[in-house]
Amino acid sequence: MRTVTAQVVNGKEGFYLKTSGGNYLIEPQVELGPRQGVSIPSRADFVIYAERPGPAELPIAIFTDGYEFHADPHSNLRTGADTAQRLAIMRSGKFRVTTSGTGGQ
Repeated sequence: MRTVTAQVVNGKEGFYLKTSGGNYLIEPQVELGPRQGVSIPSRADFVIYAERPGPAELPIAIFTDGYEFHADPHSNLRTGADTAQRLAIMRSGKFRVTTSGTGGQ
């Protein structure tokens, strides 16, 4: 069973996810940069934090724009910058990273 409820997370509107495997806080629009140990700043669409993280459990930074938004050669070709930002987040050792959405056809 899973339930999601609205909850303030780090001072902004977010969500509380309750599952049989654990409970999580979901924070939208999270700035990640030097203060978080990330060398190339970016903004994750969401970060999911375990309410009671295990010793090796890291927050998950989620990016939801998908390929089409970032790879449009006519207006917004930024796949190289996106890759560098995601790698910087992973290399910080403080987050896991995932990207959802495929865009296109």
